[in-house]
Amino acid sequence: MRVLPGTEAPELYFARMAEYYLHTNAQFGPYAARFLSTKFFTEMPERVRQWVWFAAAHEDSKVKNGEVAAPELAPPEDPIALSMLVVKNDRLIGRYWGARRTIKDLHFNTCYYTPIEWAIENGITIFDPGMGSPHKLRRGFRAVPNWSLHYFFDPDMRWILETNMDRINAYEESYIQSLDEAVPYKKKA
Repeated sequence: MRVLPGTEAPELYFARMAEYYLHTNAQFGPYAARFLSTKFFTEMPERVRQWVWFAAAHEDSKVKNGEVAAPELAPPEDPIALSMLVVKNDRLIGRYWGARRTIKDLHFNTCYYTPIEWAIENGITIFDPGMGSPHKLRRGFRAVPNWSLHYFFDPDMRWILETNMDRINAYEESYIQSLDEAVPYKKKA
């Protein structure tokens, strides 16, 4: 595992991140969190590269039957998994992630443990791991409300959401509170 700034990342990282991101979202069907396009990843480096960082997993040689074997699928400069992070001042934000193949605990190492260790070593005081998933509670992250700006072109969908937005927000606030009650440590008074 290594963490590297976008300013030092090879162009391959941006292309690979697009591929891995789309592959990860495809696993969850048409309702996945598919917010970004391949174009975003290929054009983004020239605009915001200075704030982008990667946690990259590289496959070293491995032991098989007591003997060291070479990696099977990729050259050493081609990561088997990437987590894309944004760093600004003392804040490490979110992450999009993906991998070439499923490997036990690779997601957690790439998205949480390695970035957290790097953040601590580099004086980062806030790590926002991104949206979703109660599995973040077991890793000590509290659920927090967030803002979103969406426009629905379908008038029926827009009407449904506008009519129910207060109820949706109340439900989300209640859900956040119930999730935070399950966090394995106590909030400071």
